[in-house]
Amino acid sequence: MDVRVLKEVIQIDREQKLVRFRDMITRETDEQSYDIVVLSPGAKPMIPDIPGLHETMNVFTLRNIHDTDVIKAYLDERHPKHVTVIRLSGEAR
Repeated sequence: MDVRVLKEVIQIDREQKLVRFRDMITRETDEQSYDIVVLSPGAKPMIPDIPGLHETMNVFTLRNIHDTDVIKAYLDERHPKHVTVIRLSGEAR
């Protein structure tokens, strides 16, 4: 797996299986061949407006690898007996 961060995809050539991108810092452009593309546009997770939800220490959002590490650390330290995963659909946002 090849993960590229701070890159803006400017074109996907499906026939040649190439992704063309621009580096967000240097502004240089480049391309990369692919077998499978996973796009992660970096949007901020939506947290419902529920009183007290933003202040709690046992509710997590998952968007990137750092978020995964935070959740894993909490699980390793606290050993919760139950976990609930909520995925909001497009209509709920």
